[in-house]
Amino acid sequence: MITLKVNNFPTFFADGMITEPLFLKPNGTRMRYPIGWHGKGRYEAGTLRVWKDGARLIPGVDYLEEANGLFFTFSTPPGAGEDYREYLVGFVPRAADLAIANGTDEMFLFPNWMGSTWIGDGFWIGRHLASKADATDASEGSSTTPTSRRGVVPWCSVDYNAAVVAVTGKGAGWHLVRNREWVNIALWCAHHDIFPTGNSVSGVDGMGVAHAPDPTVAGRALTSTGPVTSSHNLMPDGIFDLVGNVSEWIDGLQLVNNVIYTASADGTMTSTGITGSFGTSANPISAMRTDMPEELYPASSGDVRKGGDGFWFATTDTRQAIRGGAWSYGPLGGLGALILGSARSASSTSGGFRPALSLTV
Repeated sequence: MITLKVNNFPTFFADGMITEPLFLKPNGTRMRYPIGWHGKGRYEAGTLRVWKDGARLIPGVDYLEEANGLFFTFSTPPGAGEDYREYLVGFVPRAADLAIANGTDEMFLFPNWMGSTWIGDGFWIGRHLASKADATDASEGSSTTPTSRRGVVPWCSVDYNAAVVAVTGKGAGWHLVRNREWVNIALWCAHHDIFPTGNSVSGVDGMGVAHAPDPTVAGRALTSTGPVTSSHNLMPDGIFDLVGNVSEWIDGLQLVNNVIYTASADGTMTSTGITGSFGTSANPISAMRTDMPEELYPASSGDVRKGGDGFWFATTDTRQAIRGGAWSYGPLGGLGALILGSARSASSTSGGFRPALSLTV
């Protein structure tokens, strides 16, 4: 749980205002910052407030709002030696966004703080693994519409194409989670030294804490029933089950006959021209490569946060990306766990997906 410093609580909050620390740690040069700890939505124009050590900064002088409602810019960058908790950000979220965050699909608005192409200024992502609209805590259900809900049987045994059809069938903007969206979340967690737990040992996490068992498949858990340590921000309103329980189909990343393909700015899959060795499949990532794109997190050179997350791959045919690991992965599961070894036609009781929604103005 993130604890704000006592001296930076202001004496007044507007009705309906959300407060949170800076989304990123100050580095002495960064001037543009997003909101997004709670993921409830963009700020209404004119409602953004920023305090430093309890003193309110002046809008339009010390910082400027952006029309997108997700980012703002300091006139002077916070110092490298400052703590992100020395700042407090407050804002009133847009009503339409709150309706999405708290709707039938419980969604989280995450900012594109890395500036990745193809995913806009930010994106909505399911706080929970996909489940069928009529799923319960005892049955997967039979609906063909995916939802993002807590405490139900996850939608598994689904191949990549079927997952895409299901989620895009929800309407305009709905899509399978894109690799650049996943990496934005994973690297933000690493930025704050947050490494979520998950159901990685047949019903319990690495610390022995149990998740609510899925009665339909031994070892699997109902969606988002772990402790807050299995949330990306260590809070109850975070994104759950990114680690363990069910591995997730991911769009925008493939290994095609041992060549890495990534999505271009319009989503077209394009060869990076990168081929070669990745170490040994089904092992902790160990083959660090200077030529790897950052979106292959954590297999890029110099990334000291790679830990023991697993990397699985096959160097023939088209292999679609899968992330997160399942309930049987043990220490190889994690935010950086990456599978580039499955054909799009593959499906299993340990494989599912998560809905996402493009941000519209």
